[in-house]
Amino acid sequence: MTDDTKKLLKSAASNSASVLGYLSTAATFFPIGEVARPYVRSLGLVLIIVGVFRGAQAVITEKNDESEAVTKENAKQAKDDEWAEKSTQAIQHLGNIIPRFFTGVPGPPPVGRSGGDGYHLVFPELPLRQRIEAHLIHLDSSHNKMQPRPLNVDSLRLRPVRQTIQEVLDRVEHVKATDAELATRLHL
Repeated sequence: MTDDTKKLLKSAASNSASVLGYLSTAATFFPIGEVARPYVRSLGLVLIIVGVFRGAQAVITEKNDESEAVTKENAKQAKDDEWAEKSTQAIQHLGNIIPRFFTGVPGPPPVGRSGGDGYHLVFPELPLRQRIEAHLIHLDSSHNKMQPRPLNVDSLRLRPVRQTIQEVLDRVEHVKATDAELATRLHL
């Protein structure tokens, strides 16, 4: 007997319509009037059928709920995997950017360019750098070496962490598109 059949029988047995059907069918064997006996049997059969039908509905609903829960869990796992991959990419980019120093070229803006450490050139906004250091990396006091922060699944689900990861990836793509020389020197 399969699990679904066992659930169906258990649900039908616990269903009140089904129990009343069994009782009314059993009552036909007791001495009652000949006039009432066919009606009691019919009522009993109808109640048994209704009970079995409601039991089947309960089993189907339970199966659908289980299937929906599995689907939601799989979607959640896929999203977690996506953000774990993005986090890895962002930290790899930061690992390439932070130890690099870009020597500027003297001259006016169209000819020359400013120099400095790659971290400040790629991420000129202080609030973004602060979020990067709060959520993604530890910087040493000289700002030359970094250690990635351990990110578990729960922290990867936080909106500020995801926003910071996405901003790092977007900023790296912006630098690749607008400043090929800097991107090449920073190994992006």
